[in-house]
Amino acid sequence: MNIFFAATLLLIAAAGCFFFRLPGTERTVSSSSLTLYDRSVLARSEKRRRLEDRLKEQVRMLKESSPESRRKVLLLLILSLAFGLFLYAVWPNVFLLPAAVLCLAVVCFRILSAADREKRRQTQEDLLGTMQTVSASYLRVRDLPAAVREVLPTLRGPVKDMFASFLSDCSSVSPSLRSAVMRLRSRADDPYFLQWCDVLMLCVEDRTQIPNLEAVCDRMAAQERVGVSVRAAVKAARAEYFTMLALLWGNVPLLYLINRDWFSALLFSASGKFVLGLSALVSVLTYLLLHRHTDPGKTLGGFGP
Repeated sequence: MNIFFAATLLLIAAAGCFFFRLPGTERTVSSSSLTLYDRSVLARSEKRRRLEDRLKEQVRMLKESSPESRRKVLLLLILSLAFGLFLYAVWPNVFLLPAAVLCLAVVCFRILSAADREKRRQTQEDLLGTMQTVSASYLRVRDLPAAVREVLPTLRGPVKDMFASFLSDCSSVSPSLRSAVMRLRSRADDPYFLQWCDVLMLCVEDRTQIPNLEAVCDRMAAQERVGVSVRAAVKAARAEYFTMLALLWGNVPLLYLINRDWFSALLFSASGKFVLGLSALVSVLTYLLLHRHTDPGKTLGGFGP
């Protein structure tokens, strides 16, 4: 057991050294003459940078998450660790250690990522609805602060805070409507919202541009409909993957019903434990790669979940 545990730790340490190479160890190369070694160094540097950005994003999500979400993540980690220790006490299998360590390392990140994607999707839907209602109200009353003030009670979450800050900027000592719209523009990075704010600044100077606001909202609504259809296709692909995973692990209890000798050989012999450990490791690795190949954000250029 100690030998396999040490091998697992060495494997994780080797992976860490591969991704987190010390700065300054890479050779400086010119873009005119790139050898195969230089290209491999650049590829590893790019992979390390992406991993560092991903870890920074996870830290940001952890800081922005609510205390209730943090308690849920901590409780899930404790339960997962307790279940793993109980399973190892009842059925010791050292070949499952790599898959168990990898699973415990990523479970909290997956939960936070899922919560963050859901939060961003909800904020984006609220932003789209707010843009549509503000555009309709602005077209009717021809006064931007009055239009925002009219729809503000119906808003919620971060979108309400954004437009409440906009009204505060409009009611300052020396208000400038164009400056207030520019500050509102800087509070979100959605491309359609940025375009909508650009049209708003044009409407401040020329009110005949107000109907163009609805055109921006229509384009954003069309993109959201495309996003819904893509997410439905992605959900179907993920459901197929989990179905295959269920068929893979469903063979274990099925083997108990068909032939108990085979079942005992699979669970208690060294070769059977190795097969189960390898299957668990492949299952965890394929699950980690699942989001990379079924990410609607890549298909929609960042508009996905």
